[in-house]
Amino acid sequence: MTTVVMSELPRRQKAHNEGHGAIASNAIRIFFVGLHYQTFLTLHVENDFVLKGVNYIDCFYRRTINPINWLFILAYELHAHGTCRWLSLLSLKLWNLLDSFSDPSYVRYKDYINIICSEGIQVIDCEDEILCKNFIKHAQVDLCVVDTWGMLSNKIIDYPRFGTINLHPSALPKYKGAIPELWALKNKDTQSALTFMILNAQMDGGNIIEQIPFPIDPHDSPIDISNKINAITDLNLSRVIRQYVQGDIVPKPQVGCGSKTAKYDAYQLIDFIAESAKDICDKVVAYPSGEPWAYCYFAMNGHKYYLCHCDLISSPAPLLPGQCKRNGFDVFFGTKNGILQVVLFRDIGFNDSIKLMFEIKNNT
Repeated sequence: MTTVVMSELPRRQKAHNEGHGAIASNAIRIFFVGLHYQTFLTLHVENDFVLKGVNYIDCFYRRTINPINWLFILAYELHAHGTCRWLSLLSLKLWNLLDSFSDPSYVRYKDYINIICSEGIQVIDCEDEILCKNFIKHAQVDLCVVDTWGMLSNKIIDYPRFGTINLHPSALPKYKGAIPELWALKNKDTQSALTFMILNAQMDGGNIIEQIPFPIDPHDSPIDISNKINAITDLNLSRVIRQYVQGDIVPKPQVGCGSKTAKYDAYQLIDFIAESAKDICDKVVAYPSGEPWAYCYFAMNGHKYYLCHCDLISSPAPLLPGQCKRNGFDVFFGTKNGILQVVLFRDIGFNDSIKLMFEIKNNT
């Protein structure tokens, strides 16, 4: 696996925290909409930018019985609603002391929640058009930056002074739609790109500000692709924003018809007969890495079984596509090309693991 070390970001973060640079009087006021905390951090540490607000993240409210997770949720909920700031900060302080007992999906947002709570960055529900437009107006937002798969209302994307910039991880117009890196891997592409574009009414059809290519190696995983995209974002996002706002870059229309990815929700369903083991592994990794708790699943006897992990293995006794067998806690699935291994109680939730033990006969 390729690991990209983003050395520039920690250096800038340290300078920002120590007060080595003052916020410029003509700083660009930004409203960030997205789940990618690295993009948020890249925007936050720039002294030429002021983060005026972020979008409301409803997936934080996933059902959980872990009391440490609920400290995180309480801190976020109180801050998002602008109530009991002292209780929000107290809950956050307690969570920071106990976060080693919290789920990794919450811990990944540690810097994010500490920054928005300590600095009082507003949380805005983008589903409420009136609220969102009023916020953009009163906060004098210059630019909205979107790094997520959700669609914003056309009335919102055009409302900031300079409109809305979107980060799309494909060489548009190729692979319009959600999680395009899966299709680049699926089609064995040797190159892709991160596209900075202006959002418009068409899905991923806006004018392109800049497109920065990157190579795809034969053994790359979605995490490898994500690391490459994060590195490009860290090195280029701030420059692209400044050059666009200053008029040094003129966005250009997309050329060609391009292609589209599958529907985001529909592609979460695993088809062991039609899909290869590699493609299934890739999407099982890709969904929750982009959106916490967005797990892929397979259906058996009318029940959905959600996977948080699976392994591609070699076996001396291949299974036919769609066939499965169980040896103790290990469950094996035959696919279009290859075999997948899933470990009960590790890769599948407790209740689903119990149910699956009764559904699949033990072959040991």
